[in-house]
Amino acid sequence: MRVLSPTAIVLLAFAAAGGAIALALLPYGGPPDELQYAAHGLAFLVIGLLFAMSLPHRPWGGLAAAFLLSVGIEVAQVLVPGRSASLSDLAANLAGIAAAAALYLTGRALKRWHDNRRFAA
Repeated sequence: MRVLSPTAIVLLAFAAAGGAIALALLPYGGPPDELQYAAHGLAFLVIGLLFAMSLPHRPWGGLAAAFLLSVGIEVAQVLVPGRSASLSDLAANLAGIAAAAALYLTGRALKRWHDNRRFAA
C-alpha cells in the first residue's frame, strides 16, 4: 500500500527544497544557537528522504541532489547581507542527509522483508 503518489512525493520534495532555500536566504538570524544544528539536520533529513523517495530507482542520486542543494545554499548565503556560509551548518546538513539515507535503506529493507514473508506464506 502506497501512502503518497510518486507525483505527491516529488511535489513535497520541491516544496521542502524551496522552503529551505527561502529560509536560508532571508536576512535573519534563524533559530536560536542551541537549536541551529538540530534545525539544519532535521530539515535535510526531510529533504534527503523526500529526494530519495522521489527517485526510487536511484535513491543515491536523490541524496546527492540534497547534498548539492545544501552546498548551494551555503555558498549563496555569502551573497546575502547578514548571512554567512558555515562548515558546521554544512556538517549538520550532511548528518541529516546521512540519517535520511539510513531511514530510506531501513524502510526499503523492511518492505522487502515484508513482501518476501507475505509471498512465502
